[in-house]
Amino acid sequence: MDTIQIAQDIHNSDANGKNLNWHPENIQKYAPLRRKIEDFKEKFGKTPNVILKSYLDDYLHSKNLTDFFKSEGKPFYTQKINSFTWACISPKIDKNKLRYPQHSISSQCPQLYILIDENGIEFGFDYGSHVHNEDIRVQSLKSHKQFLNYLLELTRNIQGLEVYENIKPNNQYDRMDLRSPTDLKEKWSKDIRILHIFPKSNIPSNLDEQLKTSLDNLLFVFIFSSLIDEWTPEKISEYLILKGENAFTSISWGTGEVKKSISYKKFEKEQEMRDEEARVLSNEELFEKAKLAIGTPVFRMTIQQIRERNSNVSEYAKRRAKGKCQLCNLSAPFNNKFGSPYLETHHIDWLSKDGLDIVENTVALCPNCHKKMHILDLPQDREVLKAISPHIM
Repeated sequence: MDTIQIAQDIHNSDANGKNLNWHPENIQKYAPLRRKIEDFKEKFGKTPNVILKSYLDDYLHSKNLTDFFKSEGKPFYTQKINSFTWACISPKIDKNKLRYPQHSISSQCPQLYILIDENGIEFGFDYGSHVHNEDIRVQSLKSHKQFLNYLLELTRNIQGLEVYENIKPNNQYDRMDLRSPTDLKEKWSKDIRILHIFPKSNIPSNLDEQLKTSLDNLLFVFIFSSLIDEWTPEKISEYLILKGENAFTSISWGTGEVKKSISYKKFEKEQEMRDEEARVLSNEELFEKAKLAIGTPVFRMTIQQIRERNSNVSEYAKRRAKGKCQLCNLSAPFNNKFGSPYLETHHIDWLSKDGLDIVENTVALCPNCHKKMHILDLPQDREVLKAISPHIM
């Protein structure tokens, strides 16, 4: 609230936007505002923008991303007086490779940012002021089906996280009513902002928790849009690998978690543990968990992408088949090591072609039919599988 009050004092005066270098007389005129900021520093140990920047620095350290990204901030009072203070995370990029080397890197890239002004607090994702609609950083997200599905799920499931359009020149926001990924694709532009906004009259007691949740959920969107500027998705995968033989970094779309390198053997072990957890659930518990799947598989980033399927969806598909292949209708050729009929989960619309990892898109097939679908993928076979009821047993 102290920071909002400083912003309010600047807004109420005629100081906002005043340049101190070109008009030295302003230094004396607005000295009381400077004293308020100094009083804040004496009380809290840092100025407001340094506090925001330090918070984002700590966040980058917690995600092991300091080699790839940096933070920067803008104070209330510097060469020009501003009625807001702000800090953001932006990629570490050679300025000379950007369109406008004379401008800051953050103004030409995607950002995760925090802003405090006289109206309250906002934080989230946006593009810098010098990003253009034709930039690959905008177009890459607009044409990425999994991103659009993921973002739509976020705005539905994370209370308070909304998609806005920045309407210039007044810098006002217009909340967008998005009902489908197609809506998002049509409206996506450089003026899009994905934000959590708290007016000064309604600052929550758990602000820090809500801030971290928003940053976590927007982290992969930010990383993908930041790095696609220079590299292909395959190169992004390589870039995100941390040091270690046969190791990789994982990034979860759902939690924004970025892990240190782990061996592939450990990755397989983790997948087996998830599968085992799904196997011991009752049919009802399994179906309820499977229904919660957002459809977009978690990507494990390595030189190649490994799609981490949802164990609950997979196990449910096998139980629904009741020991018979859902294409040839013959019994499973053998039992697995757990004594259950051996069937393999198949996605009718393949994950590699942006199919969803959900109950309605999965069936259980014998190994022969599964291989047949991946080699031939005959339209008549797809129609048979699509006609199978996805309802619970």
